[in-house]
Amino acid sequence: LQGMGHRVADGTVDLQHTIISEAFGRQGYARTLVTRVLDEYRERGTKVRATCSYVRDFMDRFPAYRDLLATTPDPRAEG
Repeated sequence: LQGMGHRVADGTVDLQHTIISEAFGRQGYARTLVTRVLDEYRERGTKVRATCSYVRDFMDRFPAYRDLLATTPDPRAEG
């Protein structure tokens, strides 16, 4: 297994990558990893930005996690 790449800016976590070794692909590990990470951030009261396509797709499939999405603009996009 690998892990999840992330970066913290303005108190919001940017979930950038979900990395699972090919040997473990299609076995539900990515879903489990994303679920656990999002549950942890929910417990902490931390908002997230989902720049990782897997995380974005996950949040589309499981709308119960959409409340975690940051509503503030991405500071990297500013001037």
